[in-house]
Amino acid sequence: MMPKPFSAMKHRAILGYGTQVHVVENQNCAETKLRELVGDYQAVVVRPLNDPFLIASQGAVMVEIVDHVADLDIVLAPVGGGGLPSGLCLAAHALRPRMAIFALSRPAPWMQWSRSSRTVRSHAQPNTLADNLRTSLGSWPSRFSVGT
Repeated sequence: MMPKPFSAMKHRAILGYGTQVHVVENQNCAETKLRELVGDYQAVVVRPLNDPFLIASQGAVMVEIVDHVADLDIVLAPVGGGGLPSGLCLAAHALRPRMAIFALSRPAPWMQWSRSSRTVRSHAQPNTLADNLRTSLGSWPSRFSVGT
Protein backbone atom coordinates (compact mmCIF):
# COMPACT_ATOMS: atom_id res chain seq x y z
CA MET A 1 0.00 0.00 0.00
CA MET A 2 1.44 3.36 -0.96
CA PRO A 3 -0.48 6.46 0.10
CA LYS A 4 0.14 9.59 -1.98
CA PRO A 5 2.40 11.49 -2.07
CA PHE A 6 5.30 9.06 -2.36
CA SER A 7 8.73 8.91 -3.91
CA ALA A 8 8.62 7.77 -7.55
CA MET A 9 12.05 6.20 -7.07
CA LYS A 10 10.82 4.19 -4.11
CA HIS A 11 7.72 3.12 -6.07
CA ARG A 12 9.87 1.90 -8.99
CA ALA A 13 12.20 0.06 -6.63
CA ILE A 14 9.32 -1.76 -4.94
CA LEU A 15 7.84 -2.72 -8.30
CA GLY A 16 11.30 -3.94 -9.32
CA TYR A 17 11.08 -6.60 -6.61
CA GLY A 18 8.07 -8.03 -8.42
CA THR A 19 5.52 -6.89 -5.87
CA GLN A 20 2.00 -5.66 -6.36
CA VAL A 21 1.50 -2.06 -5.18
CA HIS A 22 -1.86 -0.54 -4.34
CA VAL A 23 -1.65 3.25 -4.71
CA VAL A 24 -4.19 5.10 -2.57
CA GLU A 25 -4.97 8.78 -1.99
CA ASN A 26 -4.04 9.00 1.71
CA GLN A 27 -3.51 7.00 4.91
CA ASN A 28 -7.25 6.71 5.61
CA CYS A 29 -7.77 5.17 2.17
CA ALA A 30 -4.83 2.84 2.87
CA GLU A 31 -6.54 1.53 6.00
CA THR A 32 -9.78 0.97 4.08
CA LYS A 33 -7.95 -0.87 1.28
CA LEU A 34 -6.03 -2.92 3.85
CA ARG A 35 -9.27 -4.13 5.47
CA GLU A 36 -10.58 -5.05 2.01
CA LEU A 37 -7.45 -7.03 1.11
CA VAL A 38 -7.34 -8.79 4.48
CA GLY A 39 -10.90 -9.95 3.87
CA ASP A 40 -10.20 -11.00 0.29
CA TYR A 41 -7.06 -12.98 1.12
CA GLN A 42 -7.89 -14.15 4.66
CA ALA A 43 -4.64 -12.46 5.68
CA VAL A 44 -3.16 -11.46 9.01
CA VAL A 45 -2.01 -7.86 9.44
CA VAL A 46 1.48 -7.32 10.79
CA ARG A 47 1.90 -3.63 11.54
CA PRO A 48 5.24 -2.28 10.33
CA LEU A 49 5.74 0.13 13.21
CA ASN A 50 5.09 -1.56 16.51
CA ASP A 51 4.79 -5.30 16.08
CA PRO A 52 7.16 -6.97 18.61
CA PHE A 53 8.65 -9.30 15.99
CA LEU A 54 9.41 -6.39 13.66
CA ILE A 55 10.90 -4.36 16.51
CA ALA A 56 13.12 -7.32 17.32
CA SER A 57 14.20 -7.54 13.69
CA GLN A 58 15.03 -3.82 13.74
CA GLY A 59 17.42 -4.70 16.57
CA ALA A 60 19.39 -6.74 14.05
CA VAL A 61 20.47 -3.40 12.56
CA MET A 62 22.23 -2.62 15.84
CA VAL A 63 23.96 -6.01 15.81
CA GLU A 64 25.32 -5.21 12.34
CA ILE A 65 26.40 -1.72 13.41
CA VAL A 66 28.21 -2.99 16.50
CA ASP A 67 29.94 -5.68 14.40
CA HIS A 68 31.31 -3.01 12.04
CA VAL A 69 32.05 -0.12 14.40
CA ALA A 70 33.96 -1.30 17.45
CA ASP A 71 34.06 1.93 19.44
CA LEU A 72 30.57 3.27 18.69
CA ASP A 73 28.97 4.91 21.70
CA ILE A 74 26.23 7.14 20.21
CA VAL A 75 23.55 6.37 17.59
CA LEU A 76 21.07 8.83 16.09
CA ALA A 77 17.83 7.21 14.94
CA PRO A 78 14.92 8.80 13.07
CA VAL A 79 11.47 8.39 14.60
CA GLY A 80 8.49 7.80 12.39
CA GLY A 81 6.48 5.04 13.98
CA GLY A 82 9.09 4.21 16.63
CA GLY A 83 9.95 0.64 15.59
CA LEU A 84 13.51 1.30 14.47
CA PRO A 85 14.66 3.22 17.57
CA SER A 86 12.83 0.70 19.78
CA GLY A 87 14.71 -2.20 18.20
CA LEU A 88 17.99 -0.30 18.31
CA CYS A 89 17.53 0.46 22.01
CA LEU A 90 16.67 -3.13 22.91
CA ALA A 91 19.71 -4.51 21.09
CA ALA A 92 22.03 -1.78 22.38
CA HIS A 93 20.90 -2.47 25.93
CA ALA A 94 21.96 -6.09 25.52
CA LEU A 95 25.15 -5.45 23.53
CA ARG A 96 26.41 -2.12 24.85
CA PRO A 97 24.37 -0.97 27.85
CA ARG A 98 26.23 2.36 28.05
CA MET A 99 25.53 3.31 24.43
CA ALA A 100 23.42 6.44 23.97
CA ILE A 101 20.57 6.30 21.45
CA PHE A 102 19.02 9.60 20.42
CA ALA A 103 15.63 9.49 18.74
CA LEU A 104 15.33 12.31 16.22
CA SER A 105 11.71 13.36 16.17
CA ARG A 106 11.83 16.89 14.78
CA PRO A 107 9.69 16.05 11.73
CA ALA A 108 7.44 13.92 13.95
CA PRO A 109 5.83 16.22 16.54
CA TRP A 110 3.39 13.44 17.55
CA MET A 111 6.39 11.63 19.02
CA GLN A 112 7.19 14.67 21.15
CA TRP A 113 3.54 14.97 22.21
CA SER A 114 3.50 11.28 23.14
CA ARG A 115 6.66 11.62 25.18
CA SER A 116 5.47 14.69 27.08
CA SER A 117 2.02 13.24 27.81
CA ARG A 118 3.33 9.68 28.43
CA THR A 119 0.61 8.33 26.15
CA VAL A 120 0.70 7.22 22.52
CA ARG A 121 -0.58 10.02 20.33
CA SER A 122 -0.80 9.40 16.62
CA HIS A 123 -1.11 11.62 13.59
CA ALA A 124 -3.19 10.47 10.63
CA GLN A 125 -1.35 12.27 7.82
CA PRO A 126 2.08 13.61 8.84
CA ASN A 127 3.25 16.50 6.70
CA THR A 128 6.92 15.92 5.92
CA LEU A 129 9.12 15.56 2.87
CA ALA A 130 10.95 12.69 4.58
CA ASP A 131 9.15 9.77 2.94
CA ASN A 132 10.14 7.17 5.54
CA LEU A 133 8.99 9.42 8.37
CA ARG A 134 5.44 9.68 6.99
CA THR A 135 4.32 7.29 9.64
CA SER A 136 2.55 7.67 12.92
CA LEU A 137 2.83 6.04 16.29
CA GLY A 138 0.35 3.29 17.00
CA SER A 139 -0.86 1.57 20.12
CA TRP A 140 0.78 -1.65 21.27
CA PRO A 141 -0.86 -4.60 19.50
CA SER A 142 -3.58 -6.06 21.70
CA ARG A 143 -2.44 -9.63 21.00
CA PHE A 144 0.73 -9.01 23.00
CA SER A 145 1.14 -8.06 26.59
CA VAL A 146 3.99 -6.14 28.10
CA GLY A 147 5.64 -7.92 31.02
CA THR A 148 5.62 -6.26 34.41
